[in-house]
Amino acid sequence: MFFLKKIGLFAALSVATIHQASANNVTWCVYDVAGNQGDVVQLMKDYAIAAKSWGVNIQPKIYQNDEQAVQDYQAKKCDAVVASTFATKSINNFTGSIGAVGLIPNQQVAKDLFLALAHPNVEKYMVEKGQEVVGWLPVGSAYFMVKDRSLNSITELAGRRLSVVKYDPSQERMAKRVGAYPVQVTFDNVGKKFINSEVDIVAAPIYAYQPLELNKALAAKGGVINFPISYIALNFVIRQSAFPKGYGQKSRLWFKARTPQMMKNVAQWEKTLPSRYWYDIPVADRSAYQRLVSQLRKEFIQNKTYHATLLNMVFRMNCASNPDYFECK
Repeated sequence: MFFLKKIGLFAALSVATIHQASANNVTWCVYDVAGNQGDVVQLMKDYAIAAKSWGVNIQPKIYQNDEQAVQDYQAKKCDAVVASTFATKSINNFTGSIGAVGLIPNQQVAKDLFLALAHPNVEKYMVEKGQEVVGWLPVGSAYFMVKDRSLNSITELAGRRLSVVKYDPSQERMAKRVGAYPVQVTFDNVGKKFINSEVDIVAAPIYAYQPLELNKALAAKGGVINFPISYIALNFVIRQSAFPKGYGQKSRLWFKARTPQMMKNVAQWEKTLPSRYWYDIPVADRSAYQRLVSQLRKEFIQNKTYHATLLNMVFRMNCASNPDYFECK
């Protein structure tokens, strides 16, 4: 009996060894603005444990430059990449449209969208040209951060230097429509440009406040307008040929299960901004801006800058949560 037990134990260990040996070793280019100590890197540690059960061993390479992570992935130095929806828009326009100006008005709509991304009916949109979005990380709404909080009207953006993400032409179009001077930035240099007064106004999530030391730019007179401009999230993208079949949907279900906690994390990040910086703009200005970005979204749907299906999904979610919103009437 003891001999049979030893045989059984040996067989189990052999199967485990064979399974481990046959697992795919894949390299991930992982962008985290906070570097090795950031929340993205911490999430990847948990994700790597789950991926082992799907037959994949993850070897992460950490970047603090969004653009470089994507470039290395496209140069096939990595099998997968974690980067912003803006930087990965050329890889997948469906999830790349999440950052559309004025699209996601609050955290509830954002949560509904991320949960929906794991639905089997959405799977076909997650794949483009052999590349697949297998997960997401909500970072939170981007807000206008200004060096002088006496600015309290959209019309006062005219003549100011406004940061725009270089991967998103809609932001530049929006800046020009309000009379501002668009200044192209990336996530790794926007903080320096703001601190060095190369831009007057930046649109950034609160998550970036501490790692980018934005307190140096806000100082005593600066402020953050309590009005979401766009939504910032990260995409987890793989090259399908490097991963087992069916990996993508298993991964998305893993992210779906963690989405409620991710949204709680966003709420915690927003609490890190000292309350003295938050301030409001008049309701009339909010309405004027909402109508402007609504018009811009329609233009960008027509010229296929944004993915119509994604925007229509969010539109329905927004109207379900806020039927009085002007676009829903």
